[in-house]
Parts: sequence; C-alpha cells; structure tokens
Amino acid sequence: MSISLNYLRPVSFKYACVPALVAMVAAGSTAVAGVAAEPEPVTACGQAVFGDAWLSADLDCSSAGVVASVAIADGQLDLQGYSITGGEFGVVCAGRCRVINGSVTDADSDGISAGKRLVLDGVSVSRSGRYGIAVSGKAVIIGSSVSNSGRAGIFAKRMQVEGSTIQSNGIAAGERARCGLRAKRVAKLKAGAVVSGNGCGVSARVARVRDSSVINNGAHPDGSPACPDFDVCPDIGTEKRVKLRNSLCGVSRRTKGTGPFLESWGVCSLD
Repeated sequence: MSISLNYLRPVSFKYACVPALVAMVAAGSTAVAGVAAEPEPVTACGQAVFGDAWLSADLDCSSAGVVASVAIADGQLDLQGYSITGGEFGVVCAGRCRVINGSVTDADSDGISAGKRLVLDGVSVSRSGRYGIAVSGKAVIIGSSVSNSGRAGIFAKRMQVEGSTIQSNGIAAGERARCGLRAKRVAKLKAGAVVSGNGCGVSARVARVRDSSVINNGAHPDGSPACPDFDVCPDIGTEKRVKLRNSLCGVSRRTKGTGPFLESWGVCSLD
C-alpha cells in the first residue's frame, strides 16, 4: 500500500517516521491488520510503503521537492543495486526496517532516518547534509559504507558496525558533531570495521572494538580544527574505559557528558 509523503515535514529523525505511520494506519492498510502483502515496487519520489518494497530503477529526487524520497514502515527496502538521490531525507523508516543492496546519496538532511531499529546491509550512504544515518533506537550496519556527511556519519542510541567503512564525515563548517560514529550509549565495532578520516572517530558512552581499525581521525579536510571546542579530537572518546581487542586505534580520551575530552585511556598507540 502506498501514499504520498510530499506534504509531510519531519522536524527531526526522532519524529520523522511518525506522520507517515499515522497516515498509513488512517488509510486502512491491510498490513496493519496482520495480512501479509507482496513486496511493492517503488517507482516515484515521495512514495511510502507499509511492509516490504523494492526499487525498480535509479530514483533521482533532487528536484522533486519531497521531504522523504522513499518511506517504509516495518519492512525491508531492497534497492536491488540502484540508487536513491536527493530529497530532504533519502529514506525514512518507521518502526523496524532493513535497507539492503544499493546506495543513498545527496540527501539535504539525513540519508536514512529511522525509528526503533535499522539494519543496513550492503548499502553506500554518501554526501548527506546532516547525518548519514540517524536512528532513535539501534543501528546495525553490515558490509556498508557511510561517507561525507555534514555532521556525524551515524547517530544512534546504540549501534553495531560490522565490516563497514565510516570515512570523511563531519565536513560541514561550523558543526560541532564532527564524528564518524556518535552513540548515546553503546558503540560496537567488529569484523573489520574501519573508522578513518572523520572529525573525531567514535564518540559514545561505551565503545567495544574488536578486529577493527579506528585511526587517522581528527584532521578536518579544509584545514580547520576538527573539534573546535576542544584541545584534542580523538579517534575514540568515551565515558567508560574503551574495550579493545585485536584492533588499532590512534588516540583515546575519557569524556564526561557533553563536556571536554579529558585524560587518555592509555589503550591506543598514540596515548
């Protein structure tokens, strides 16, 4: 079932999914009643789907004037190797969603904005104006890449990043949240994850890094300070001691809330 999202204007990633979900329920989607539906093709900018969907061709919404290029609620969006370009938000996900096999690029605000849970598998998200990926709950990133986001590459309450590359995020002049990964609580990296070339690498309350690399962050591409409010911009900044196993990191620092980076944890090569 599809409806138009052109008239909706989400004000933040936390609330971006709510209007779409309410509109779908009001329209009487059979999916709400628990009746399984066939995956639906996505063919137009501003299309919203309750359940599973697939992209039938490249979708360029750069000049379409839509808030969400594609919106999906409680389902899987298979990009089938195609790309979604433009829109204020590239993809908006309500509830629990999975996005696979393709690319999302050049969103004015967030590349992908999601609710309770987002799984990203085999997707490239690039050149987002604000966050590459913003999730109010948990983000699971598998075999994907997030690059060149204006603020953070990924912003979520909790995140797990596996075999993915998070690179060159935090490039908008004057932004404070210049990090590859920003987790309100826990950030887990594993299975060859790489976080490199961002403003700061990982900012979280707790960071657990296994078989991964978090190095060469802290140098802003335009030569300006990567963390203008602090004296150092670390690869890993956490409130609790970093848990590192078979991994590389350059600089670690203890943080306290949103305050400055404090002393080193003594776990990275340049500490």
